[in-house]
Amino acid sequence: MNASNRLNECYQYCIKYHSDDSKALQACYSICDALWRQQPLGVDMRTISECFPHGVFELENFMAKYKRVGRSGFDDWQIASYVSSIINEMLNDSERNKCPNAKNIIIKVIIDVLNSLE
Repeated sequence: MNASNRLNECYQYCIKYHSDDSKALQACYSICDALWRQQPLGVDMRTISECFPHGVFELENFMAKYKRVGRSGFDDWQIASYVSSIINEMLNDSERNKCPNAKNIIIKVIIDVLNSLE
């Protein structure tokens, strides 16, 4: 399923469960947009690698292992643990390197990578 289909599915979920509350509906739409709307990062991969060198290294190691063993080679908690460790390393990198807009970039990079592994 591509990102556009997932975005539509997410919107339908929002309508199904939040149509009676406009604030909750808008919040749900915002979450869908953050997760599934294809938006450019506004920075290139070189900048990301310079800003988050250790985090990118960990992310590339995780991607290589995931591609090697596949989804069935991981329990859900293991994926969550890897991703948490990568995000933590990226946040530490961003503090050391004084990276602007780091949290938004990290979120987008992680979501894009996880979507690409499907």
